[in-house]
Amino acid sequence: QLGNKGKEGTTYKVLQKNNNTEYAMKTFRKQKSSQKLRQEAHLQKLAANLGVSPNIIEIDTISKYIVMEKMDKHLIEILEKEKGLLSKNYQKQINNIYKNLDNANVFHGDANLLNYMMKGKQIYIIDFGMAKEITNELIRKLGTTSPNLDIMTLGLILKLKEMNCPKESYSYLSKFLTKEQLEKFNI
Repeated sequence: QLGNKGKEGTTYKVLQKNNNTEYAMKTFRKQKSSQKLRQEAHLQKLAANLGVSPNIIEIDTISKYIVMEKMDKHLIEILEKEKGLLSKNYQKQINNIYKNLDNANVFHGDANLLNYMMKGKQIYIIDFGMAKEITNELIRKLGTTSPNLDIMTLGLILKLKEMNCPKESYSYLSKFLTKEQLEKFNI
């Protein structure tokens, strides 16, 4: 098992015997609809094509799992090691993830720190269970054409503040917030 059991299911490390390659297999509760599973995989594939999410190797809507490229560790492990400091380089990578997702019309929708993983020195975003396609209706509802940049940035900063991370951990990201957001949330 990799990480903790989530709301949707559990992720395991699996090994492909013929080439000795390790993958992550996210299993889902049996009640998850095949359509929702296909949508989650589809949106993750769009993100993976841009290099901001793990590549999907296989999806099974009957047995309810997705096999994907295995990451090395959670970003939260880096934060713990660095006493809460998120470097400007990592902030720029996260900002790039948000811009790429907006350009691909994929709204991730979950700024949970456990949804950011590392492979080498590169940050990836995982868990597209709450993700939605950015449609005109969603743009009207959220009031923005770039919800990842506008909403996910704020959500991530609030998570970092909640962890008592130093201001340097979000100083670059905070440049993408509105004056109103900065004042309202005391950033």
